[in-house]
Amino acid sequence: MDAIAGLDYNGNAIIEASKYIPSCGYRHFLKIDGLKGKRLGLFRNEFINFDKGYVYSEAFEVHLSTLRQKVAVLVENVNASKYLSACSTSTDYEALAITAEFKLAINSYLKELVLSPARSLKDLIAFNDKFSEL
Repeated sequence: MDAIAGLDYNGNAIIEASKYIPSCGYRHFLKIDGLKGKRLGLFRNEFINFDKGYVYSEAFEVHLSTLRQKVAVLVENVNASKYLSACSTSTDYEALAITAEFKLAINSYLKELVLSPARSLKDLIAFNDKFSEL
């Protein structure tokens, strides 16, 4: 996260946004067991298929090994064709990820709300059906 949100002297918006990066970075927000039981699908063939001995290959393998040690469940060689075929040639991977994770994420989010009567995607759909004219 520090690298993603870090300074980019070629982009003014990034420089402005970087003012909000915690002085000690994002690392202190991490939990030792934060990945325990999390399933991570690897589009190895599409995105991380590097020749053996290539520096990126070695780096990815080290990081994947660390994920396994932290008890993340890595689903190897997920066939991305059904995901990628839904996209045009100008693939919007952010939208793809949001679509794939929306139901689980929205249900988890709504369960945590204090004042909202909607606690699930089903509740949101019912609300929208009830007030569709609005």
